[in-house]
Amino acid sequence: MRWEIVDSIVTGIDGPDERQKRRSPFTLDASRKPKRIVMMAWGGEAGRRIEGIYELEGNKLRICFGEEDKELPTEFKVEKGADMGLIELERVLKPDEKASEIEKLNAAELKKMQGKWRLIKMENERGVAPAKEIESMPLEIVGNEFSFLHEERGEIEKEIMTIILDSSKSPKEITFTALNGPAAVVGKIAEGIYEWKGDQLRISMANFGKPRPAATELVKVAKARLMEFERIPDAIRDLKDLAGEWRPSVVRDGKERMAPWAAAEIHRDVLWVTEGDKTEKMVLEMNGGEGTFDMTPITGPVAVRGKPMLGRFTWKDGELTVYSGKPGAGRPAEAKAGPDVTVAVMERVKKR
Repeated sequence: MRWEIVDSIVTGIDGPDERQKRRSPFTLDASRKPKRIVMMAWGGEAGRRIEGIYELEGNKLRICFGEEDKELPTEFKVEKGADMGLIELERVLKPDEKASEIEKLNAAELKKMQGKWRLIKMENERGVAPAKEIESMPLEIVGNEFSFLHEERGEIEKEIMTIILDSSKSPKEITFTALNGPAAVVGKIAEGIYEWKGDQLRISMANFGKPRPAATELVKVAKARLMEFERIPDAIRDLKDLAGEWRPSVVRDGKERMAPWAAAEIHRDVLWVTEGDKTEKMVLEMNGGEGTFDMTPITGPVAVRGKPMLGRFTWKDGELTVYSGKPGAGRPAEAKAGPDVTVAVMERVKKR
């Protein structure tokens, strides 16, 4: 059976050679939540008024009709034993309309992928790669070009591929064509699938010349890898962008000293800084537009408690650099190291 809708008339077409046609007027109320539909029944109940709810997502229409003389359903499901009906319809597109619709979907997906991404997990048949091995493997997507840094035989190499998406498939498909690398690989095709997991992008990619994976959950077979990426924001706008754990490399008075024992964690407007066996707690305020911040210690030596440390910060390609003055002193005039300025280059360890 199929429906044809013209203006406010729906025609149900059924039977051998689609010769049976039944028509019914209908009305909609899109101002309600969920949206409502009223139409006249056909068949043996012709003329009876039936009411329900509907939703239209892209080219898919769902209608759930309720029981007579009872409240309308609030969800798209049929209760056991109830005289209800759930109908799911998909728009029939002409070949050129379908191709145009898919092109629009793919363009929207590609636009969503644009920008810089951080690799947060990589897995293959050998297992999950250690975090230290993937932390310096960023991805950038510009247009349909996919640029990915990765380690090959102890060397960091830039892998460049073009991508073609087909978001009409389930799971969504992504096809790579290598633009550089070994001569045996250039021009070769690698097939993959992808999905969105919140703000994260998950890609399951077969090796060149191997079959496309069937699921983004990695199957324990050779010749495939599963990658999870997290977007690197273009700018730090508010404290939510800073939430999580950070590891600093500190520069003081122009002399660099690494501080592998130090760690920082930001949750809402509170900053914890741990150095050795000591942890200090501070209230953090920031102005993303001006690139400034205020840190006010609420623990630690009495002499500095309540005295704000004013500073500035810069953000570039996922690297956060903070410039803070001494407690009670003024804000540095610029984001630059100096005798009274502590500089910390922050590397994200974990995002909340």
